[in-house]
Amino acid sequence: MPEASSARDVEIRLPDGRRVRARIAPPLARRKDLARLRHSQEKLAKRITDLEQRADAAVADLLKGVSDFKRRARELAPAQLVQQQIESAKQAALQTQMRGVTSVVNTLQATAYGDKGTLLSKNNLLLAGSQLFWTLLDPVLQTTGLITAQTATILSAIAPVGTLVTGEVLVGDRPRQPERFVSGETEVRMVEGIGRSHESLQSKIAEDVWPKFSEKPNAPVMSVSPAGTFAIAQVHNGNLDILVTVIFTPGGDVPPRLPDSARVVWTVDTGADGG
Repeated sequence: MPEASSARDVEIRLPDGRRVRARIAPPLARRKDLARLRHSQEKLAKRITDLEQRADAAVADLLKGVSDFKRRARELAPAQLVQQQIESAKQAALQTQMRGVTSVVNTLQATAYGDKGTLLSKNNLLLAGSQLFWTLLDPVLQTTGLITAQTATILSAIAPVGTLVTGEVLVGDRPRQPERFVSGETEVRMVEGIGRSHESLQSKIAEDVWPKFSEKPNAPVMSVSPAGTFAIAQVHNGNLDILVTVIFTPGGDVPPRLPDSARVVWTVDTGADGG
């Protein structure tokens, strides 16, 4: 607001004709004061109008920016969705490949460590438990929400190695029958040209094969005895029985010299590979 002019004395004429000097406070506004006030008001109104226009422009720019952002978000959304689908497909393909590798490992383990013809043997149950654990670990954890898809892919890659290690720990160090056929030599004592031998084969048969082998009433066996003798070998319930008889004495000694013992070489078919 413009400042008013300073107060000054004025002359007032009274009704009775006398004149009195007086001072009006606050002083009255003069024409030039009103002109200055109007000028200030016009200037202030212009500034207010300018500020309003700037505010309107700023709001318009803000609204335009929000609109552009929404439009760009709508444009990018399909691309992001496609990219996510591609990544999910890659992870699913990798998990499928890893499950295939795990399946191959399971087959190799069953061939190497499993017992044929006995579904519920200890070895088979241990192997099945290990393989089921590593096969179901990934989907179960994903279903419960404990792991993400990326972590599940890592688990799928680890599963074949985990299956091998677990199988080796559980059944890999158990005694195995490396060969189907077991061979040996038995010294049979002879009395008057006849000798008999009876022995258990348990020490020569692997622990995991022995239970099934010992239940066989007859197991295939082949024997070879020294010249001039004849050997008959039989295997009943894991026991080897040998009968040796002298059929002639080399050299034509009279009277014939009968041997005190005979060394018999034998081979037994354990059926360890399912035979």
